[in-house]
Amino acid sequence: MTNMKEFVKHLIVDFTQMQEFINDPLIVSEGNGLRIKDVDGKEYIDGLSGVFTVSLGHGNKKILEAMVSQLKSLEFAPPLHATNPSAIKLAKMLTEIAPKGFDTVKLLSGGSEAVEASIKMARQYHVQTGNARKYKVISMYGSYHGGTMGALSATGVLATPKCPNADGIACP
Repeated sequence: MTNMKEFVKHLIVDFTQMQEFINDPLIVSEGNGLRIKDVDGKEYIDGLSGVFTVSLGHGNKKILEAMVSQLKSLEFAPPLHATNPSAIKLAKMLTEIAPKGFDTVKLLSGGSEAVEASIKMARQYHVQTGNARKYKVISMYGSYHGGTMGALSATGVLATPKCPNADGIACP
């Protein structure tokens, strides 16, 4: 693709006003260790991906080797009705290092899904213990918990544009 920047208008990026993004898009094309580069070759220290999924750096050879090994035996096993040896090994490792009493694991694909599952499990716990009216979620205002609807509902991050000259108040 010759000029990716002209095609950015076809994507939606979370927590970003799209017109502003289209005018000056950040398109990250590669990463190595704690650094990333954009399509123009400008290098950045990646201070955000570790919060999400790349806490051990981009291009980590041990992780890449483990991923390739797993892909050679099984790419995906839907968690709806089955499990797999790698999931069982990970669950065993996690329960061995977890504090006493934490002996059950729910493996999920990322932070947003983990927040959603936590909210659902907490609500189910209260239903099963006779407190079905306990359903509110308390979180730190302005904190980020993910991009899914349940995770967004547990945050104070404004997803709406700020009105010009309105002291930062969200537009109605």
